[in-house]
Amino acid sequence: MESGSPGSVLERALAETQRVFSEVDKVPGRLHGLNPVWAVFDRVHLEVSLPLALRRRGGEPSGPETLPPRPSRAWAFLRGLAVHTPLFVLSLANLLRLRRESRPRVAIWTGDFYDPRNGGDFRLGGLYAHLNAENAAFVDLVRTHNGGLRQALANARSRGRPVIYYESLAFFLSGAWRARRPDFSAVPADHAAVLGRYAPEIAAVVPHARLFAALLGFLNVRSLVAWEFSSRQAALIFAAKTRGIPVIGFMHGAGMRSYMAHEFLPAAAGPLGPDVFGVWSSWWRAYFRRHTSLYGAVEVSGPMRRPEIAAGAPERATPARGPRVLWISEPLLDPDEAVPWLRHLCARFEVTIKKRPFTTDVFYKGLVARYPEFAALPTADGNIFQAIAAADVVIGSHSTAVIDASLAGVPFILVATQKWGDYFELESFDAPWAVYVRDVAGLDDSLAALAEGAETAETLRALRERFYGSGESDGSLWVARKALDGLR
Repeated sequence: MESGSPGSVLERALAETQRVFSEVDKVPGRLHGLNPVWAVFDRVHLEVSLPLALRRRGGEPSGPETLPPRPSRAWAFLRGLAVHTPLFVLSLANLLRLRRESRPRVAIWTGDFYDPRNGGDFRLGGLYAHLNAENAAFVDLVRTHNGGLRQALANARSRGRPVIYYESLAFFLSGAWRARRPDFSAVPADHAAVLGRYAPEIAAVVPHARLFAALLGFLNVRSLVAWEFSSRQAALIFAAKTRGIPVIGFMHGAGMRSYMAHEFLPAAAGPLGPDVFGVWSSWWRAYFRRHTSLYGAVEVSGPMRRPEIAAGAPERATPARGPRVLWISEPLLDPDEAVPWLRHLCARFEVTIKKRPFTTDVFYKGLVARYPEFAALPTADGNIFQAIAAADVVIGSHSTAVIDASLAGVPFILVATQKWGDYFELESFDAPWAVYVRDVAGLDDSLAALAEGAETAETLRALRERFYGSGESDGSLWVARKALDGLR
């Protein structure tokens, strides 16, 4: 269990997820020795274990029978038919275009985003530019459902290059509907009750992987950038492993194992993940090596979007009315947990909410819908570092964007929530102000210490070296070089 947050709901959920998967080696069915049941580890954790843990924390009755029912499979099929049909046709046309170029190719798993600054998913940083600089052939394998059909088609037009919507191909071509459901009779009944909710998804992994293996061969793919191992990429990674294609993964956010549990599968899962995985710093390398055996190797790569790291905390004159606070909008935080903190801050200081760019901000949308009083707060929408630079302190519960403040030389504070707890294990971190606070009194004390001129430069330097390394490594260049090695 994580030492920094012994009472967090996430830790309790993680223990339950690990229990459910403790005997899945008894479930028959393998693809080249790989167990497809592990592909739904993240979904069980987030959709079953975490909601149950939250209910228990709130005193509500819990158990698999009390969970909301899963959506109707008939409705899911009809919705999928409407979304996948045009993307399937587009993917077939793109396959023909891509096949004309027979050079060895890099495949890149990506969400369905388009950022004009890099020509694709904003989380990939300069990867496309590095591959283009080497005149390397590459293709995006795009996950379908981020923003729905309208947004997918808009992104397709903006990219101006052929991409493959691999889930749409699988919807029509994999034959997953004929796949035999897994046999859970050898595992404990309560484990089987949870895993049985995902029997169709588990059954689909093998036919999907076989289809994707054929797809990778058709496109002459020699290396796959797949980010991580989760339900989103599992079948693609299985496909690559069956063809001997190297898989490159990387940190795209500061995910601790109590939430990003799929990046830290138990040793029993085996080396299912990327063959090499890039992390931001030596602290993260030690963390991953200590907690998981999912990867062939873990190396320090640096962040994918390498920002300019400040030489030290800039001198700021604290405004007479108090510090300028930037509150980070976090889509995985229930607005109800943020409201007590926000009300306390708004009564005393100038507060701006940093919204998420390029996608619907579900936190902010939910916040102003439930609590219209916050609609009048100023918001910042765009570059995170520009927003941080305009603030005196950055506050949130768990987002990487909060600790990003250390890169810009701006102090940050993480506040306790029921769900996240001390997510970055910072409550005991030695600093002249409290980096993690449990209540508004602690928040006031921390802000007062900053207002009274607490020395921040050395602390921020230590924090950014812990989480981000020296700032000299370019993660997107590291990924590009690893991917290009597979083409040679």
